[in-house]
Amino acid sequence: MAMAVAVALSAAAQSFQVKGLKYDVLDDGTVKVGKIDDNHKPEGKLIIPEKVKYDGNTYVVSTIGSWGFFGCDKITEVKIPKTISNIDIWAFTNCEGLTQVDVPPTVKTIGYAAFEDCTNLTQVKLPSTLDIIRERTFSGCKSLKSIDLPPTVRTIGLAAFKECKLFRRVVLPESVQVIENYAFAYCDSLEEIVFNKGLKKIGKEVVSGASKLQSVTVPEGVVTLGGDAFHNCRNLVEVNLPATLEELQGNPFTSCPKLATLNINPANEALAVRDGILFTADMTKLLYCPIANQLGDYTVPETVTVVASHAFYETRGLTGINLANVKHLGEYAFYSCYGLRSVNLGNSLQSMERGQFYSCGGINEVTLPSTLKEVGMNCFDFCGGLRKVIVDETTWNNERACNNIMFQFNSSELRFEVHKADGSVEVFTADDLNDVKKYFFRDEVLDRPDEEMRMPSMPAR
Repeated sequence: MAMAVAVALSAAAQSFQVKGLKYDVLDDGTVKVGKIDDNHKPEGKLIIPEKVKYDGNTYVVSTIGSWGFFGCDKITEVKIPKTISNIDIWAFTNCEGLTQVDVPPTVKTIGYAAFEDCTNLTQVKLPSTLDIIRERTFSGCKSLKSIDLPPTVRTIGLAAFKECKLFRRVVLPESVQVIENYAFAYCDSLEEIVFNKGLKKIGKEVVSGASKLQSVTVPEGVVTLGGDAFHNCRNLVEVNLPATLEELQGNPFTSCPKLATLNINPANEALAVRDGILFTADMTKLLYCPIANQLGDYTVPETVTVVASHAFYETRGLTGINLANVKHLGEYAFYSCYGLRSVNLGNSLQSMERGQFYSCGGINEVTLPSTLKEVGMNCFDFCGGLRKVIVDETTWNNERACNNIMFQFNSSELRFEVHKADGSVEVFTADDLNDVKKYFFRDEVLDRPDEEMRMPSMPAR
């Protein structure tokens, strides 16, 4: 009866205040709760009532509103009643004094960033009613030591536990099918993460920066592994890949300096490992070379026509590369290969994406093949040892293949030896390159999102 009265009067009493809290009447006659304003923030232990009376009516409290207690930094504990079914977005964001939360089993959804930057939160109990841990829910909870994920969770959202710096061990329930980008990124103390069966997708930079992580086993069932998934896991030495894995969305193991080899289930029909390097099973695409692989002078197999983005990223033991029949090089494929001295681009290369040999300071000379039609931005930037580029007249005149965006921040001694059709050779400097800065700014920069254009930071040596 009380609920019916509340519905009937909801239009007249849209919002009201009781005992220092604000309530808004929802369409179903229940109310959502939050602070009155930034000048009236609750402190200490916050007890949210199951019901609230106002103007002769009784309302059930069903929702903690969006921005409800945002920035209430003196709340230390929250008691959430069993009438609550929804904790909305940013509900407790920046509640820096909050130390513990028990979420009752009636709660079905916890909104985006609901507990983000609760920097003193040490304990959270989650109900078995949740199927999603949404984006940034506990991001920045730097005092949270562990999390027990309920066995109903199917998806862990983007950056859900990013910068939970005290996590040491994470065990995912078998219900989890998808881990989105950055879910456990920058969890500095993470020593172990257990991916249980049921998982199908591991996103980008999922455990980026877990410097104490030494071993990773990607379980059977995973089909897709995101680029930079284990970026900067500087003590990672062992990786086990499943038979089900079909796709790498970029290099999952960038800046993992101790990783030398990969183990892959021999039943995998999509991928293959040769010389410690990961290829597609048909050996037409080179996907990834571990940083610590001591390759020396390496000739890419003749069957390979594509080298994937970031494939040799920071590979320390690579001293020479012969690209044989390669037609396409993905972006940053040889980024910061400090030991690389000699480069043979082969006689089939048609295109190179941006940042190809960025910061490869040991390269002294390179020949651009006549087949090369297009080169991305910054391909030979910061190649401080580069002194000579050999190129034919057609390639020299092709602004997509040879221009002043390709060869920035290099030695003033760099010279371009241009071989002409009549057999003569003419020498030019970087000042003579095609000036296409405005052209590339229009086509390459403005049409791309800022995140995609961001240059990678220089790694620690």
